[in-house]
Amino acid sequence: MKKASLILRCLVLLICATPALGQRILGEFTGTITDPNGGAMVGAKVTAVDPPTGRTWTGQTNEDGVYRLVSVPTGTRYEVSVEHQGFKTARRDDVTLDVGEAKRLDFSQVAKVFWSPRNLAN
Repeated sequence: MKKASLILRCLVLLICATPALGQRILGEFTGTITDPNGGAMVGAKVTAVDPPTGRTWTGQTNEDGVYRLVSVPTGTRYEVSVEHQGFKTARRDDVTLDVGEAKRLDFSQVAKVFWSPRNLAN
């Protein structure tokens, strides 16, 4: 009888613990990067930095301007930035991420304005 009770307890524990295996302690950042006209920016570099540790997660946008930074630990505040040649770097600070969250961060890039003496003449 004791053996059957022990087996039953172990079985109940195993069944109750199984859903916990599927839970993620990580999250991800995702979003779309567009130019000032709303067009997709292909090949933009997206970086998330954990300032206290300096650890980084980096990705690039695809042909639709979409990026994903996966397997990012939760419980800290990130600095997320976007870089692309010919555009100003965009950045968001103090971005938090919850367990299992796919946080959407969309960016619209602003073109760099190059100054030259000729610009004043016009």
